[in-house]
Amino acid sequence: MNKTELREIFKAKRAGLSNTDVEELSMVISQRVLNVLTVAKQNIHVFLPIKKFKEPDTFLLIRQLMINGDVLYTSLPDKNSLQMKHVRFDIETKFKDDAWGIPIPVNAIPVENIQFDIILVPLLCCDKKGHRVGYGKGFYDRFLVQQQKAKKIGISFFEPIDSISDIDVNDIELDMLIIPEKTIVFKNEKK
Repeated sequence: MNKTELREIFKAKRAGLSNTDVEELSMVISQRVLNVLTVAKQNIHVFLPIKKFKEPDTFLLIRQLMINGDVLYTSLPDKNSLQMKHVRFDIETKFKDDAWGIPIPVNAIPVENIQFDIILVPLLCCDKKGHRVGYGKGFYDRFLVQQQKAKKIGISFFEPIDSISDIDVNDIELDMLIIPEKTIVFKNEKK
């Protein structure tokens, strides 16, 4: 199937989850992520969940990463340039939903030219080679291409599919996918 078809299928699958399902599955995923991130004090880019789209709730994970001493960042989408601007946030940061329903850190610190150690990547689905399908705006594709050294970890409620028919040569594969049932490694660890 192509990305357009997969977007519709996986949006519907997510819509079929109850709020309780999302909360419980997010807790399991958060624990799996913590089990993978065994080195503390890393620069970690975390996506913030869009509740209306029933994305995995990363706020559960964020609290523990802060306790572990990791330095956390997220992105603000720039709808004009279709690029993401990055900000650092901490325990004092307040969040407010933007027009898309994305939690935006109100008092975060803007940063530029940072190399992330870990990037937690949102997705609707991915295939067994680590190719992902997002919402189709390309924000993460443009971001990930600039972060070749970072470990890219997708977070999803669903198993990977066999393949995506319209993979672009510029698509960056995930290194790993974390779902409630297991952790899937797609590539050898980076040097």
